[in-house]
Amino acid sequence: MRIRGVAFVLLALTSTAMAQDAAWSPDGVSPGRIHFGDPSRAAVLLFHGLGDNGTRTWRKPSLESVNWNHASTPADRDLGGGHAKPGALVYEFGLSDTLDVDPMNFFDALVQRGFTVAIFDQPGGSFASALPTALAAFDTFVFDTNAHNPAFPPPIALIGHSRGGLLIRSVLKARASTAGRVRWAITLHSPHTGSEVASFASRCGTDLPGSINLSANFGPAGSISLNPERNRIIATLRTAMAPIDALILNPAQAELAPSSPLIAALALGEVKLPLVRYITFGGTSPTYVRTYAWIFNAGSALPSGHDNSFIPKPTFTWKVSAFEMQPFASPLLDAFPDCIPSSRPERATGWSRMRDHTSRSKTSM
Repeated sequence: MRIRGVAFVLLALTSTAMAQDAAWSPDGVSPGRIHFGDPSRAAVLLFHGLGDNGTRTWRKPSLESVNWNHASTPADRDLGGGHAKPGALVYEFGLSDTLDVDPMNFFDALVQRGFTVAIFDQPGGSFASALPTALAAFDTFVFDTNAHNPAFPPPIALIGHSRGGLLIRSVLKARASTAGRVRWAITLHSPHTGSEVASFASRCGTDLPGSINLSANFGPAGSISLNPERNRIIATLRTAMAPIDALILNPAQAELAPSSPLIAALALGEVKLPLVRYITFGGTSPTYVRTYAWIFNAGSALPSGHDNSFIPKPTFTWKVSAFEMQPFASPLLDAFPDCIPSSRPERATGWSRMRDHTSRSKTSM
């Protein structure tokens, strides 16, 4: 669900001067953007995935709202003095800090290296509704990049994230006779053999936060019971799950299930194009976000000053530290039932078994 890093074969070259950046609508309806770079460099067309759009996937990934810094515990917080009550037990519940991922976006990274790059939005809904726009984007991109350098039209790279990789396969099959300039077909986390996420709701339920067991004591020396805070905790977990819920509850997920008619049709009659190098990147990790209880330190319960009332009352300085709610609610996806293979913690450092049906080659980097 998240895109991190910008490292693949097309980026191993030096920067060149940038040219114009303009609005681009391949079918006259769907919005997009194109940047015409060095006419001698490759031209890159980017295909986003299901339930997304070109800007969020390729230009401003922070809009995905899944850019959690799950590798680092949030720093202690000083909430200042002057509080009328002593600070004790739990202040609030929260999630991992977020990372500024926008500087790592694909579009700008490619532009800075001189490539011509285009993005476009697909219509929402089914694969069938997205395919005509994808075909129009390919046709328009071939035409426009040829016009940018008629004497030596640039080679083309097609890059797709998630379902966008399946669209690339369909485009190459439908446009095999006009795909002579395509040299790379690169897919990122694309469900080439189907997506287990399509059956997530039926196997796991649709309210996983409500199923978490909070009966164990928690915090310093196991001194805090979380059951009285159940409603606040579940509200925090539902906030973290909202982007995933939007994905797994999208009706178009069903057609991406393994052995679905769509997955079978993609492979039917599919032939490797001789000039195209097929590359697929894939892997799964359930470490999505960590959840924390922010607990007052001991000094928060001791008076640190007084107010200005006629009879001065003590005031308190609050300081809180983040304690990860392990193992019952953090890392979040690890705490849920083991109902689909791709969410198993033991696969966190392994490659997925997804293969590129077009190339018949194993995942490579």
